Amino acid sequence: MAYYNYKLCLYISSKALCLRSKLDSLSEEDLARFEFFFRSHFSRSSIKEILLNSLDTKSDKEVIITDETAVVVASLAKLFVGEIVESGIC
Repeated sequence: MAYYNYKLCLYISSKALCLRSKLDSLSEEDLARFEFFFRSHFSRSSIKEILLNSLDTKSDKEVIITDETAVVVASLAKLFVGEIVESGIC
């Protein structure tokens, strides 16, 4: 088990070094854009409201959107917006 933990630590530290080297190679403008993207998020309450409004609620059953569902949809929305912004920059 200790060997596995050691390998895991090496893997994580190598990924962190790789990310650090990529961040160091960014221009100031790209770094500012990355930091803004990294810190941005969609609120769970807004995502829940959008999901509830977009689902068919005419049936007698009540639709329940969990926090986990809202987090997943918000993450996908963030990735989608990031792709749109990236394609517009290039």
